[in-house]
Amino acid sequence: MYDSVNRRIRRRWTGHEHDVVKVLYGHAVNLVVSASRDRTIRFWNTNSDLPVQKLLGHELVVTAIDFNPGRF
Repeated sequence: MYDSVNRRIRRRWTGHEHDVVKVLYGHAVNLVVSASRDRTIRFWNTNSDLPVQKLLGHELVVTAIDFNPGRF
């Protein structure tokens, strides 16, 4: 996560085994969601370095994710 005001990296998440292809930020809940070529989706709290949840089971690369505006 990049702090554009102070021009520095505020948080860096690691854990995916392959390239991340999509990232979304749910500002209302301070949650970042990432989709990867490792066939997983991970949920990250913006105040932590560890994933909150990891979704497994996709048979192919995950190339898209989206938030439901009513839930986030």
